[in-house]
Amino acid sequence: MKTDNYNPYLSFYGKYKISPVKQDLSNLNLHLARREKLYRTLGIPVFAFQRKSVLEVGCGGGHNALAFLLWGAQVDLVEPNPKAREEIQPLFDRYNIDQDRWRLIDTMIEDFNINRSYDMVFAEGFIQCIKNKAEVIQKLSNVTKKGGVVVVTCADDISFFFDFLKRIVGFRLIQLNGTTCFEDKVCLLRRAFGSHLESLKCATRLIEDWVIDNLVNPEKYGDFFSIADCIGLFGKEFEFLGSSPRMFTEYSWYKDVQSSYKSQIIDQFHQKWHLLLMVGLEESTRRVEDNILLNRTIRELRRCIEDKGNRIDKENFVPILSFLKQIQALAGPIDSRIVKVIDEVQELILDEALSPEKISNAGHFRSAFGRGQQYVSMVKKSM
Repeated sequence: MKTDNYNPYLSFYGKYKISPVKQDLSNLNLHLARREKLYRTLGIPVFAFQRKSVLEVGCGGGHNALAFLLWGAQVDLVEPNPKAREEIQPLFDRYNIDQDRWRLIDTMIEDFNINRSYDMVFAEGFIQCIKNKAEVIQKLSNVTKKGGVVVVTCADDISFFFDFLKRIVGFRLIQLNGTTCFEDKVCLLRRAFGSHLESLKCATRLIEDWVIDNLVNPEKYGDFFSIADCIGLFGKEFEFLGSSPRMFTEYSWYKDVQSSYKSQIIDQFHQKWHLLLMVGLEESTRRVEDNILLNRTIRELRRCIEDKGNRIDKENFVPILSFLKQIQALAGPIDSRIVKVIDEVQELILDEALSPEKISNAGHFRSAFGRGQQYVSMVKKSM
């Protein structure tokens, strides 16, 4: 049965005629090295792309697809955003990619109808924000060959917590400044948060794109989609292949071909879920109940703010600060830096003279980032 296939990203991007997902290609070899490391982590070495059929869904301006093509793949691109489609041909022409090696399809994946299947299917950066996740994953599954691989991205309330805190403080700054124009919001938040992204080692997104997509975009946060959710939605036809970051271990004997360790991965995920909260946390496990409670409390904070129309003002301070205190108590034992970040955030929210400079110079908050979105690769069983 067809579900609601409203895509919040497309709505926002279309409204402002933007495609804020560009990658830094000033050093092509470095770009390719980053993509090679990602896919190797997911269990896909570069040589696996040679003479293989690839489908990328939501390809943006084609930056990731460029790597597939340079590695020898034949690529189909599904991209419904007109602004993104405009950027693809000039990019591929710049690197002398033969026109007969790629095809651009103007449609949403829900409406993509083709009588063929692919060796590899990629859908990065959007499934976590749409409501019809199950429908989209089923479509990706249907167009994957037996023995083929699907790569998707996941995000959850724990992994996006620090991004959400930056979003809350950004809302507060915008409201205090009375800023209503889209371009003015982007400029204001860029002044405030540019130093934050610059502090993140190896970041590749343009600051303006990151500000638009993570801080301004009103549709950024959906129901979310954890690694455990992802594994569950792919069902019995698929087996887990890899993830980035690598969080899981398996000790089954290779001759035990009936063994599936998906349930073990889900258990391990819940025990290690807190490691997604902050970049740089050392390996550890926690009680599953503690991590579930942490995720639920962060989600309740997010929904509280959404229910109040994203207003961060005196009328809403009491519930917001109450949730922050609860999260601080739940997450403090993980790492003392988390307590310091939340203290700083509360000070910024309550500051009636909040300025871009104060946000930019907030030492603990500036360098606080979670694991954002994670990558998961699943392989379709051949038998």
